[in-house]
Amino acid sequence: MPEDPRPDFDPKWPVCAECHGVQVEGHKVCVAHLADLADYEPAGELDLRGVTVDSALLAGVLGRFRDHEAKRYVMRRIRCDHTWFTGRAWFDNIEVAGEACFYHAHFSGQTSFRVVTAAQEITFAMARFAGPTAMARLTATSIILERASFARPFSIYAAATKKLDCMGTVFESGAEITTTGAVDATGARFGGPSTISHTAVLSLAHSDVSNLVLTDVDLRECSFLGAHRLDQLRLDGAIQFARPDGRWRSRRRVLADEGEGSPEQVSALYRSLRKSFEDSKNEAGAGDFYYGEMEARRHSTASSFAERAILSFYWALSGYGQRAIRALATLLVVISVVTAVLMAAGQDFGLAARVALGTALSKDPQVELTATGEWIVLVARFLGPLLLALAVLAIRSRVKR
Repeated sequence: MPEDPRPDFDPKWPVCAECHGVQVEGHKVCVAHLADLADYEPAGELDLRGVTVDSALLAGVLGRFRDHEAKRYVMRRIRCDHTWFTGRAWFDNIEVAGEACFYHAHFSGQTSFRVVTAAQEITFAMARFAGPTAMARLTATSIILERASFARPFSIYAAATKKLDCMGTVFESGAEITTTGAVDATGARFGGPSTISHTAVLSLAHSDVSNLVLTDVDLRECSFLGAHRLDQLRLDGAIQFARPDGRWRSRRRVLADEGEGSPEQVSALYRSLRKSFEDSKNEAGAGDFYYGEMEARRHSTASSFAERAILSFYWALSGYGQRAIRALATLLVVISVVTAVLMAAGQDFGLAARVALGTALSKDPQVELTATGEWIVLVARFLGPLLLALAVLAIRSRVKR
């Protein structure tokens, strides 16, 4: 037999006389060292803690739980902490009345968990999977993959679960994750092409997302703080982001990290996501993240007073070149002010309005003005073309693909 790949552990159960496996009730040895498997009376609980299990033994043990009428394996609980599965491990068509625990288990070969239902959680925390692993149609209150490691391609489809915990999980060859429950991938590493789809993602903080594609996911509560290579993240399909609170705030996609991280951190997140959208030729989507980046810079104490003043002016005039209505509204105000000045100088409304409009388009007014009027017209001749250019820029950013 190959050398035991499990790290040293201190058994917290009655230990087999020949190994670290848990004793079968009424015997001094574990199930692997029973002289006759017919003596194995599991009493409804699959307990293989610390046992070394090959494919033949696993088939024989599961056979003791076979419900031939229901055509599935039925048990009260699964306890496989520190178990070493040396060959193929097949846990298909299983119904568990309580929890299923594979804490720190080691799977050496191909592994399958298909059509598994547990009334409580299923945990694979710190488990090691050396072969290809597939989990399909899993049902549980939550599924825990925290700090587990998958050396080969991994796929999971959990149709009825509240949460999938992938905190610190390592997917060396990539993963395909589809679940109705929320996914927490804090500190996860996706070493190969990976997808998370049709779910809510709670966190990608401190994760390496360079190989990750998010498809049809809800990111309204997702934290990205500390994510690595965020500019290489790909987003496809219907992606939901949060929206700003407050009736009068600009409508845009916002990150849940606004207000949580520092302005410098939030600015970097928006910049990375903007690049990701731009690389995907989604200029309209990138505009919202540019807006968020500028907002973070405008509120950052690390920015100089002059920079904050310029950004505030840019924000007020046109929403950083992203809000055409704001630029056009400001232009209308400029035209109205020039019109009022000209009317105060004795011009009738019609002529004053035409001259004001021409001034906003940088044309010489060809009328005599007071010194104050001349200054206002000079400012209008500067602001008019600028505001028109910003409006065109904003419209272009929204329709360009």
